[in-house]
Amino acid sequence: MAWKVSFTEGLDGKAIKNIRYYCTVKDADLTDNAAPEYENYVYDYNVDLNVPQVYTKEVTASFDNAKSITLNGLPEDAEELTAKVYYTTGGRNATYTYLTPLVVDSSDDDIDPVFVPVNNGKIEIAPGSVTNTAGKTAEYGTPVDGTTYTVELSCNNYIIKKFTVDYTAPAEKNVQSPAKAEKAADDTIRFAAGIDSLNYKEVGFIFEADGKEVKRNTKTVYTSIADSEIATTDFEGAEYLYSFEISDIAETDAQIKVTPYYVDLNGNEVKAESSVYSLKDLSGNAAPKTLADDSASGSAVNVNTTESENGEAASENDIKEVTKEEAILNDVEIVTVEEVLD
Repeated sequence: MAWKVSFTEGLDGKAIKNIRYYCTVKDADLTDNAAPEYENYVYDYNVDLNVPQVYTKEVTASFDNAKSITLNGLPEDAEELTAKVYYTTGGRNATYTYLTPLVVDSSDDDIDPVFVPVNNGKIEIAPGSVTNTAGKTAEYGTPVDGTTYTVELSCNNYIIKKFTVDYTAPAEKNVQSPAKAEKAADDTIRFAAGIDSLNYKEVGFIFEADGKEVKRNTKTVYTSIADSEIATTDFEGAEYLYSFEISDIAETDAQIKVTPYYVDLNGNEVKAESSVYSLKDLSGNAAPKTLADDSASGSAVNVNTTESENGEAASENDIKEVTKEEAILNDVEIVTVEEVLD
């Protein structure tokens, strides 16, 4: 049974009892040249139909990110609350794009949307796709920037009107900050930089000294670095650190220009602002020189990479995370600048 809620004021929240089903069967005998006769049937069922109450308060929604939506204003006593979220072009032959899952109906091979549970006022979103036996594939779960989505809720004890929510993708930001440095030994400087996630192909530094440039990259990052005072909190938006050392620095005032960079999943290289450090500066706990102060110069130095070979992969991307215990910076290969440039 179905009806428009707007036409049944006062019916919501009530129970319909003693439902009677009525149907008519047409006389199908066309050979007697008589007008068709109809037989009427009435079926009585001893059942009650509880009509959900129309929820009159406003329900709103907002995207937490591309992976979840938070609902506000829901009835506290809502039972078995589920949701589906979609975008539609509207009009005739409307097309629908869903954020909530799709499934293949085995009875007719159609691809149909399904309602998902609303837990603690949140609708979880995850990308996926389904393919029916006819070979048709439909994707779901990927919000598109600037799109208005419809939220449709199903509830055992309330009728909640549909409403919309707008998705705005977070603005891309370069979270790369200039490198930090500290004196790791009498002749060694440890450089570190931070990144906000594991969604990168590689990270690294570009070093320049004595007019020579060397690029060192890694696919291993750390949540912290053993025996280091540099932390993720030293970098805006950073969740992970990566680090390299330059050792065998013969002159304490030899200046080393360092530029952190990352390569995103699309292969784009993004560089941070460059800085210039020297052992002399670090020994006196002085602030690093900027490029405006002086250009990088000094004696040639050895580049000592600190990438660990251990650690479990932390995501499906190329970058992996290792623990603090695995981030001890030792037993690494020492390569001279001249050898790298050759």
